Amino acid sequence: MLQTFGDPTQTGKIILALPEEMPLLEADELQQAWLDRFPKVHPLIWINRCLPDPKVAPSPQDAGLISTSLRDFVASRYSLEQLRMKQWSDPNDQPYERIAWQPRIDPSSVSKVFE
Repeated sequence: MLQTFGDPTQTGKIILALPEEMPLLEADELQQAWLDRFPKVHPLIWINRCLPDPKVAPSPQDAGLISTSLRDFVASRYSLEQLRMKQWSDPNDQPYERIAWQPRIDPSSVSKVFE
């Protein structure tokens, strides 16, 4: 089995992580542990449930820990995700793919938040 895992023609590895501090650090650790054991099979990292760009900035009164509206929550959360992704990917020049967040609600109700 170790021979198969170490052969890039037979095996691939995808690490899936949320765009939050701890899962990103754990993805780095898992990737390094994998590469230590199987250096020829470079794992891909996919970041899951990334919020779409709301095209708005958080309102000035949303400077605290509690958002004053759903619009401010989404805008603040998106800004924080972008900051985390930049901090995580820049030092190591870490390549990754993003998987958009797919809410399980009526999309028209989401768009009303930004009208």
